[in-house]
Amino acid sequence: MNSNFKNRLKEVVLQRTNDENRVAPFFPTSVKTCNEMLELLEANENDILYDIGSGDGRMLFEAVTNFNVMKAVGVEFDEHLVEYSKKKANELQDDLSNRIQIIKDDCRNIDYTEATIITCYMGEYGTSLVRDILHELPSTIKIVNLDYSFDDWDYEKKLDTFSRVPTVDGKERKIIHPYTLYLYRGQGGYSNNDNNNDDDDNNNNKTER
Repeated sequence: MNSNFKNRLKEVVLQRTNDENRVAPFFPTSVKTCNEMLELLEANENDILYDIGSGDGRMLFEAVTNFNVMKAVGVEFDEHLVEYSKKKANELQDDLSNRIQIIKDDCRNIDYTEATIITCYMGEYGTSLVRDILHELPSTIKIVNLDYSFDDWDYEKKLDTFSRVPTVDGKERKIIHPYTLYLYRGQGGYSNNDNNNDDDDNNNNKTER
């Protein structure tokens, strides 16, 4: 990561934390933690990932590069981070960059029904909003949230882990930061495909009668 963008990250973290237009401040997730989140989701070539609050795009890059997901979509509000992550995506090989899409928008405006897996790290307030947004998604969609639980949901798995992150003052020494990952499923029941299959079965039964 170049020094100019490091400075930009500091600006986002330190200056925009209290921006009323932002659902959550940006604080980068370590690559190690990104991979652990994707492993918990069992991400693979059949998956479409939506990363809510995609920041500098690192979750998307790990998903297409190391887990070969079919498509990786980032949702990010900050225009500077969108610009940076699009630039980094374009530097990847075409077969990887063509599978990445980055949307500049508020996460509350997005239709997530295309997703098969979702990742998010949104802070306490952002998590409460995301929980409500994702609640009606079908149970076939898997969701991993970092550090904050969805209060009234039952998680399938919980993983306590850690990463090494630079100190806020920018010095070279690093600190160990503990994290908790929560794996959930959408709370809205079965997918549309399952419902269609049920309809087909009912029609077949009627025909057999």
